[in-house]
Amino acid sequence: MRKFISICACVLLLSCIGNAQQTKDPETRIKELGIQLIKPTPPIANYVKAVRVGNLVYLSGHGPDKPEGGQVTGKVGGDLTLEQGRDAARLTGISLLSTLKGEIGDLNKVKRIVKVLGMVNSVPTF
Repeated sequence: MRKFISICACVLLLSCIGNAQQTKDPETRIKELGIQLIKPTPPIANYVKAVRVGNLVYLSGHGPDKPEGGQVTGKVGGDLTLEQGRDAARLTGISLLSTLKGEIGDLNKVKRIVKVLGMVNSVPTF
C-alpha cells in the first residue's frame, strides 16, 4: 500500500509532463485532468523548493499543500484513510508541478523527469 500512494504522485507528474513525443503540451493536459496548480508557498528560513544547476532543476521535498493553505497532516492507516492518503499524494504531485512551473515559467520546457522519490507517513501496520 505504501508504494501505491507514492506511485499516485509519480503517475500524476508523469501523466502531466509525459515525454517529448507527446502531441499535447503539459499545460493542456493539466487542464484536461481538471488540475489547478497552486501558488507555490514561499521558502522558510534557508529551505528552498527548487534549485537550478545548468539546465537541470532539482526540486526539494514537498508535502501535500492544500489549495486554501496549510498541509494535510496525519498518518495513513491511523489519522487518514487510504482515500485521504491518495488525495494527499495527489496534492503533493500538484505542489511539485506548481513549484516547477514557478521556477521555469512553462512546463513545456521540461524534456525529461530524471527521478521522483515518494514517501508516505503511515502507521507501522499499514
